[in-house]
Amino acid sequence: MKIERLSIVTSLYFSEAYIENFYRRSSKVAEKICNQLEFIFVDDGSLDNSVKIAKSIWQKDSRVTLIKLSKNFGNHKALITGLEYAKGY
Repeated sequence: MKIERLSIVTSLYFSEAYIENFYRRSSKVAEKICNQLEFIFVDDGSLDNSVKIAKSIWQKDSRVTLIKLSKNFGNHKALITGLEYAKGY
């Protein structure tokens, strides 16, 4: 039996080396356990290529939302912001 909906929320801060692997592995597992999936990537003012990589994923997958904060507010604020955008999954 699968759960109906799942939101995966993560913050991005100097995460360029990990985003694609995180997305790929999370998708693979989540698709086995849920019917509807969404990803919310929150850029926490990262100065590397995190946004560029997340944007390329977003362009290919309509389940992805990308939020860019104006500066680094910290992991807690970034995650809370992402949860506020989650569609109740």
